Amino acid sequence: MLKTMMIAAAVALAPMPVLAQGQGGPTAAQFAQALQTEVGKEFDGGIRIVGIEAEGNTLIFKMSGPAGWREGETPESLSDALVGGFCKEAPDFFDRGLTMRVHSIDGPSEWRGPLVRSCPPPED
Repeated sequence: MLKTMMIAAAVALAPMPVLAQGQGGPTAAQFAQALQTEVGKEFDGGIRIVGIEAEGNTLIFKMSGPAGWREGETPESLSDALVGGFCKEAPDFFDRGLTMRVHSIDGPSEWRGPLVRSCPPPED
């Protein structure tokens, strides 16, 4: 749980880029391009963003950390943490018809998180 809170806090504190908006708003590819400055950024606990890319309308974050960093977590809990932090900065992201997925890497193992279509409910 501590790891998910660190991820959410880190993403919430990362500056969101200002994107030129065409008809319908920015695409996943435009978000991915604008967020490339975040790739390589390391947060508390050694958690790093190792990639941000787009597949169609889906924005994909790839996260890595020290050995065992995902212990006690699930693909869903890691996804909820990152998406929750992202939603604090871009609450209308999903209103544009975009989706998001979080991949987490621990050594040779990569988890593909669920396809997310909306912000998670706020925590109490």
